[in-house]
Amino acid sequence: MNSNILSVLKALHEVSGFRISLHDMDFNEIAAYPEKIAPFCALVQKNPQARQCCLQADRAAFQAAAQTGEPYLYQCRFGLFEAVSPLYNFGVPAGYLMMGQVLRETEKKDVLTRAAAYCTDAKLPDAVAALAVLDANKIGAFAQIMTVCAQYLTLSNAVNPPRADLAESLKQYIAKNYAQKISIPLLC
Repeated sequence: MNSNILSVLKALHEVSGFRISLHDMDFNEIAAYPEKIAPFCALVQKNPQARQCCLQADRAAFQAAAQTGEPYLYQCRFGLFEAVSPLYNFGVPAGYLMMGQVLRETEKKDVLTRAAAYCTDAKLPDAVAALAVLDANKIGAFAQIMTVCAQYLTLSNAVNPPRADLAESLKQYIAKNYAQKISIPLLC
């Protein structure tokens, strides 16, 4: 993994409190800071149904970001805030930058209630208390900063798409941008 990418993930986490992760085009996590998910998420995801809810919410967010080409900010099934931004390599979709696992102070009780339906572990209240807490304005501001970091990773071509998907990526790019002037050098 490119040390430049890891330093961007760590710096973004340090200023925001969000867990920052990098994903490939198939939504697989390939790098993250911190490496492990929040204790709250780990407890809740011990329940297979809860884990499925988390994966479905993430997949829907990745797809929304891919369709619009724009960052997507959302609340997960349990009330935590997360955001996804698409990454490109020379205009070809290459992956996603994701931040998540924070909440607003006013929603701690609601998060605990939602999670209690899937997890009865006595550590759950402490895990909720340990989550990073931000106000709505800061959540939005950090989502914008994450977008700038995603643009930096895109412009520096730090993330490379898998070559096996290159033909499919080109096909998707042409379909998405058919109304634009597309040249052979641009596709190359």
